[in-house]
Amino acid sequence: MQWIRMFGLGVAMSGALATTAIAQPCTPSQLQKLLPDGGDSFANYGIATSIAGDLAVVGQWKRDTDPNFDSGKAFVYAFNGSTWSQVAELIAPDAVNGDYFGAAVATDGTTIVVGAPYKALDGVNQAGQVYIYRDLGAGWVLVDTVRSVGVTPGDQFGSAVDVQGDTVVVGAYSDRRGNDSEAGSVFVFTESGGVFPETAFLQVPTASFRAHVGRSVAIDNGVLVAGANDEEGGSGNNGGAAYVWVFNEGWQLVQRLTPPNPQTWVSFGESIDIKDGVIVVGDPERSVTGASGGGAAFVYRPSSGGLWGYDTMITPSGVFSDDAFANRVSLADANTLVAGAHNDDDFGPQTGSAFVFRFDGSSWVQTGPFYANDRAIGDNFGWSVCADGNRAIIGAIGDDDFAPQSGSAYIFDLGCAPVCVPDFTGEGDLDFFDVQAFLQAFAAMDQAADLVDDDVFDFFDVQAFLQAFAGGCP
Repeated sequence: MQWIRMFGLGVAMSGALATTAIAQPCTPSQLQKLLPDGGDSFANYGIATSIAGDLAVVGQWKRDTDPNFDSGKAFVYAFNGSTWSQVAELIAPDAVNGDYFGAAVATDGTTIVVGAPYKALDGVNQAGQVYIYRDLGAGWVLVDTVRSVGVTPGDQFGSAVDVQGDTVVVGAYSDRRGNDSEAGSVFVFTESGGVFPETAFLQVPTASFRAHVGRSVAIDNGVLVAGANDEEGGSGNNGGAAYVWVFNEGWQLVQRLTPPNPQTWVSFGESIDIKDGVIVVGDPERSVTGASGGGAAFVYRPSSGGLWGYDTMITPSGVFSDDAFANRVSLADANTLVAGAHNDDDFGPQTGSAFVFRFDGSSWVQTGPFYANDRAIGDNFGWSVCADGNRAIIGAIGDDDFAPQSGSAYIFDLGCAPVCVPDFTGEGDLDFFDVQAFLQAFAAMDQAADLVDDDVFDFFDVQAFLQAFAGGCP
């Protein structure tokens, strides 16, 4: 047979030729599933997630806290070297019905911020409040509570939060202050003497009616970005925008970001992140080739004059209509993007998925989609996403482990686990059956047998297999 003869030729010549690079898959691996200490129906544990170093936080915004319903909780986990264990359960000391504490969470590893955007203040419904926690040596304690001074109904202060060092950023996407248009606003609180007074109130003078500035917020090294997913104008009617402020003796609005190819009635700015100068903006309602509402993420990089230039649009291969890719985006580092697609139907309606894209110096290379090991219909895996270094935490608000839609979250390792390339049978041992499986894949031109990743099936793939087979499994 031709394939056997080619294989024999590869055996004879493998020692004489230079080593050929072998394509190494790098799929995120699930490390642990996190669950709350109990479950109310539709409590949505995993509605918001955050991870930094060995600390993770998960919000469950509709969790009841006796005697209050839908008051909400947040759960804190620490990594002890082998597993993630719950170390704190956060409940607002002034909890009442319908606060939705835990709708937004953020941590930088030393501070935890939790938003309760539906909390009523001074008789004003859905004004919103934010709670700031620190571990002072005896566990996580509330160190301050912050709010908007001029509350109006429906502001939803705390619907988006972020923290870095001594700075807390809060979005109030329906804030009417100054223009009564629900244009939205962003607040900055800076630590002083152990508490967090307001140090900046940021609005966009040109924001359109119900632009919703502050729908998403992120801060990194003196740069603050906020999404306005319903902004009109350059990105089309209700196409969305994002705004950039830079700290220079105060926060200065320097730029309005829009996609280069605007669409109407989408949601550019629904999600946002920044890391080491790289900004990513998610638009989960964007229509891409053959997929209405498939979703996309847009990358911007620092350019001349202290501004940001458009770099590229990212959308996954195999995206389908209404997948909502980039409903949440998170940069693990400047070259690693994790994005959710909570409506992905690969394993049934709204099972959900997530993706990793890595910048290789010229383009963003896709890994995934990846899924929860125990995925199920309606889980909405990918509803929330946060990444840091080689770890990511993914929320699945529809998981039914405790009760319908009680929710769950998953910790993933983004690093490349050792892969045994020639183990084509997946049994962990190398033997004749792996050789046979490789030859069958090679004959069928199965992508798995394209070991040099050049879309050609030839002698060099055989040589690569032989060298890997001789080297054994790691």
